[in-house]
Amino acid sequence: YKITREHGTWVNKGGLWLTAVYHPSLLLRDPRKKDDMLIDMKSVKAKLDELRSLDSAAEANGEDCCISD
Repeated sequence: YKITREHGTWVNKGGLWLTAVYHPSLLLRDPRKKDDMLIDMKSVKAKLDELRSLDSAAEANGEDCCISD
């Protein structure tokens, strides 16, 4: 696994969505990675919004929900 190549890629394992992001301390050592980290954080927010939307739709249909707060 190469985090420099694979970060921000989403994988579903056992019903859990996973992605790798850079460790924050890397940004102190290599500020050039800040743009990549910002993109990754926006991707995390987008995935969370997507799952919450699916959760709301499932709840409206009387189905089991996929996210609990």
